[in-house]
Amino acid sequence: MTENKERFVLYEYLSFFWKKKWLFVILPIVALLIGALLSMLQSANYTGKAIVYTGDVRGIITDPEYAQDKYGKLVRNNSLEVKVDQQDQVTFIVKGDDKNQVKKELEGISSEYYEALKQKAKLDIDVTKEGIKLKEERVTLLNQIMPAFVTLLEQGKLDEEELTRFLEYDYNLKEVTESIKRMNEDIKLYEHPQVIKDEVNEDPKHLRTNMLLGFVAGIFLTIITLIVWKYIVNARRFYKHD
Repeated sequence: MTENKERFVLYEYLSFFWKKKWLFVILPIVALLIGALLSMLQSANYTGKAIVYTGDVRGIITDPEYAQDKYGKLVRNNSLEVKVDQQDQVTFIVKGDDKNQVKKELEGISSEYYEALKQKAKLDIDVTKEGIKLKEERVTLLNQIMPAFVTLLEQGKLDEEELTRFLEYDYNLKEVTESIKRMNEDIKLYEHPQVIKDEVNEDPKHLRTNMLLGFVAGIFLTIITLIVWKYIVNARRFYKHD
């Protein structure tokens, strides 16, 4: 008899589930509503993102770890993340629960970083201009020297040593002139930094996801509840007839 009863245990549970099928409607719906309520009661969080184009600026200033350490001090109650999503772009992400504070700190960071980039860009250009100035002085000096060599060359009075020196000066003059042209072109084509994007958005509350999770949890809770319920019913029946 015991073996026969055990063979129908699953059927007994399924039959019990069917009799209590209303729980598969009520509990999942209640859990779904709880998930929706929790989502709506969840305090708003905000994410501010500023994308700064570094242009032709190079060096430690474009390193995200350097920026994290330097500008993280400007963030008080919020969190800061600095990353490089693609070349020549540094992204600052500020997260917090006060939209105005997030916006203020994000604007402060992006503005200070942008100014630092502009100063570095100005320094790069100034150094290049100083290099051009020195090379132009070299060109002026060579242009003053060369005519005398040309005159001697035309008169056939250059010895081998002087001819070698003349050729070196001529090559150097052409090389420096080309270098000046390249440096001027570099200044002309220099890409300056700029703030591409600066905005603050409210984080999604994942209402649909929480409702779905609540519904699934409700079904699971219903199954567990019915299993325990049926177990208690069977246990009481056993001890009643014992």
